[in-house]
Amino acid sequence: MIQSFDLYSKNPNLNTDFPILILDVNHDYCIPKRSHFHELHWHDEIQIIYVLKGHITVSTLQQNITVHEKQAIFINSKVLHIIKDSVHGHYRTYLIPLNCLLF
Repeated sequence: MIQSFDLYSKNPNLNTDFPILILDVNHDYCIPKRSHFHELHWHDEIQIIYVLKGHITVSTLQQNITVHEKQAIFINSKVLHIIKDSVHGHYRTYLIPLNCLLF
């Protein structure tokens, strides 16, 4: 049986001076390197994904959304999701801790 914590993705920048995690994903290549970034997961941060080239599909338990080139999508905190890209998919994703948004 899979437990919720098995799907939890921890932000390695969380306790640093710049806790926002920015990933550049070009098909199966991710900078900075992250394993399991194309697997079902959830995290405490909100996530904004901007597609630079091609398209991606973002799937939650409720729906599948295709995001095309020059479009963005917002994923709320603690939402179980998976990102699948096309063969030519290139996107940037921003994981922003909630405390960075609160004043």
